[in-house]
Amino acid sequence: MGAISIFQIVKHIHALHRVRVKSTPEQIRAIQRENLERLIRHAVERAPFYRKLYDGIDLDRFGLEDLPPVTKRMLMENFNDAVTVDDLKIDEVAAFIDDPGKIGQLLKDRYIPAHTSGTTGIRGYFINNIQEWTFSQALAVVREGKVKVPPSVVILPLRPFWKFHFAVITATGGHFASYLLQKVTSSLRERLARIWELSILTPVDELIDVLNRIKPYGFLIYPSVLDELAQAQLEGRLRIKPTVIAMSGEPFTDQARRRTERAFPKAILIETYGTTECVAMAKECSEGFLHVNSDQVILESVDEHGRAVPEGAEGDKVFLTNLYNYTQPLIRYEITDSVTYLPGTCACESSLPRVRVHGRTNDALRFADRAGRPVSILPIPFLLEMIRVEGVKQYQIVQRARNALIVRYTPEPGFDRGRIEAGVREVYGGMFARNGLGDAVSMDFEVVSELPRDPRSGKVKQVVTELDA
Repeated sequence: MGAISIFQIVKHIHALHRVRVKSTPEQIRAIQRENLERLIRHAVERAPFYRKLYDGIDLDRFGLEDLPPVTKRMLMENFNDAVTVDDLKIDEVAAFIDDPGKIGQLLKDRYIPAHTSGTTGIRGYFINNIQEWTFSQALAVVREGKVKVPPSVVILPLRPFWKFHFAVITATGGHFASYLLQKVTSSLRERLARIWELSILTPVDELIDVLNRIKPYGFLIYPSVLDELAQAQLEGRLRIKPTVIAMSGEPFTDQARRRTERAFPKAILIETYGTTECVAMAKECSEGFLHVNSDQVILESVDEHGRAVPEGAEGDKVFLTNLYNYTQPLIRYEITDSVTYLPGTCACESSLPRVRVHGRTNDALRFADRAGRPVSILPIPFLLEMIRVEGVKQYQIVQRARNALIVRYTPEPGFDRGRIEAGVREVYGGMFARNGLGDAVSMDFEVVSELPRDPRSGKVKQVVTELDA
């Protein structure tokens, strides 16, 4: 669906690039402050939730730390009062998102709703209007520093009937932001590229067959899937030569990067740090560092008590302020990732600050079929299938033996355990069957009041293996 003007995207890209090239870090901070004050005034004027939350705060002389942080639960419980428009109610947003036939369509001809998977205990609904979505598309495209331009991009206008072959490997079964970025976009995409939309639920061997057939110029992908494909390329099972690889949705580990660079030595790697709430919080520069889009986004690295941590230190969580979303303001919104702000300047000459992101890196699980052949299933399918099971508040999948899983979960009040566990067996059983495992994998269940945290990161990992790789 081409609902976005390419001219507006290009206009935003030009303005963003101009500000960042010509502005000093001090000027970037001044732009950020101006944008923050404008957003605060709008939120207080139009959203009763924020008007009440900021009651008693001098909004003419406030510091960012004076504003109380908010959580997903707070915003969902107060959704109708936390949006700044009168024609959005949570019931109609939820009904729209629950309809798979609406994926890629606009709500009321002007809103793009997206949802989170609910792995942290509550499902979130997040809204952009068309103008905000267009701006987010520009943020997702613009890159910092000195940009390498592949020769094929330069000669494209000379080859009017030639198209890029591009593969998008993502979550396709819901209103997920990464998928909507491809669905609700400029119609120019159809002129420039032939896109293969591949579901993350597709077994890895099938993905390899498709990619070998279409030989994509580039692809958009989750880092965990990319790591599997890089290994397949090194082993000779995958035989492609992509020029551009864009990744987001998970942390891209140093080990995965090294493997990817060996497998695809000529590819330009572009990592984006984003969430459903803000699809492009930071973007990789030509030197391989993530730069925060700090003129349009505020990322506060804080400790467990919400206090700012110094540069060079890893925080326990992040407070996000999205400075361009006026429909559903997110001001000091808590995210359970953690980041480290890096000292010094970058060789790419960007004025934007650099960060290292420490997310919750889930594990790929490796099983054996009835004939003893290895079968890998990536972590994202486990998360997406669990969305279909009603009554699960939080959960964790633990691989204790090669073909044995423990499903730890906290049920929502009033939901029957037997029904929940039957639902899990149904969705995971179907996933195992699609991957050639049949009924070879056993599942046991544990009801817990709280999920255990990873001893190293302090985060809750949703998919964990206790076996050696």
